Amino acid sequence: MPLKGIDVSSHQGQFPWSLVKPQIDFAILRSSHGMNEKDVQFERNYAECKRLGIPVGVYHYFYYSDYGKHLLEMQNFLSVITGKTFDFPAFIDYEEGNLLTPTKLGYLSKDTITRYAKEDISKLKARGFRAGIYANTNWLTNKVDATKIDADMVWLAQYASKPTYKGEYDIWQFTSKGSIAGFSGNLDVNYYYPSVDQGVVTPVKLGEKSSRVVKMQTLLKQKAYKIATDGVFGNQTLSVLKAFQTDNDLKPDGVCGVKTWEKLDSVIRYSRKTDGEKYVSKNFQVKEFACKDGSDEVLICKVNVERLQAFRSKIGKPIHINSGYRTVSYNKRVGGASDSLHTFGYAVDFYVDGMNPASVYGALTGTHKGGLGKYRTFTHMDSGRRRRWFG
Repeated sequence: MPLKGIDVSSHQGQFPWSLVKPQIDFAILRSSHGMNEKDVQFERNYAECKRLGIPVGVYHYFYYSDYGKHLLEMQNFLSVITGKTFDFPAFIDYEEGNLLTPTKLGYLSKDTITRYAKEDISKLKARGFRAGIYANTNWLTNKVDATKIDADMVWLAQYASKPTYKGEYDIWQFTSKGSIAGFSGNLDVNYYYPSVDQGVVTPVKLGEKSSRVVKMQTLLKQKAYKIATDGVFGNQTLSVLKAFQTDNDLKPDGVCGVKTWEKLDSVIRYSRKTDGEKYVSKNFQVKEFACKDGSDEVLICKVNVERLQAFRSKIGKPIHINSGYRTVSYNKRVGGASDSLHTFGYAVDFYVDGMNPASVYGALTGTHKGGLGKYRTFTHMDSGRRRRWFG
């Protein structure tokens, strides 16, 4: 599940950070724009995020096509952020102008804009900042080649129900008209898809009350752990999180850090149409996990695939998946439980050539960390809480 964040500038005025904090996971602040303009709310916004422990990033809005002016814009950006520390990268914001506005950045060719971006990213990294680029789908497709600029993150802007951008991105700005309790105006709202190597996820600890805790509790509940989703990291949540960590060969320290998030938020969304032939491990393809109702979206849990592949490699026999991901409607049609782990992509039912379900169950029950069920013609495996049953 992605983390939710907002980006804020002087357009939001004196922003109520204390009221908003429980509802967000991160914030990205405008520091500056143009050759000498500093965002008048940046210092306050930065100080408030630091005071409240909100993970924070920063961006500068670039205007000009003229190379000399562009250099001054980067100098302005660096002068404002030097001496400050950020959890997310310092982003260059490229979106200004088009082929009809010669003075603006968008008037330049894709090769020239990409060269500007490469230099900007390099300068930010030379100053010790992690660096990224913000742009919309059109710019990332037609105006700048993100694959050539060595950005630590790509921040995509596309206001739609689902991005159509074909390249890789880490943050998706999905609306400019978001709302949040405590603030009366419109907000840019973003989803961030963290990976273990990005290392910007602030650990969730005992005592925290936030939307991050709700997400953590929700994911644990989906995996069959008995837990309230109240957003309060109390002793019950601590006990359940430790149990999850033990079930996933993690240090049971009760802190939801990067490695725990990776195991907890372990589902990847695929398209049957475009990804069906793709291998998610040595022996398994996306299409094998697809819902039997023919729907295009396929949810696949990385942890489950790793465990299934490990078993396949150990026994050296073909494994055939009867049922992987199920849409809610299909799950209901086949009589699955309303909270079935299949509907989240966490479960697979399968059979093995040359082994009956009893033998498969016997081979797995002592070592499998999640749920395991033996049925007459197949075996059920999932990445949820450790459970055992016969069906």
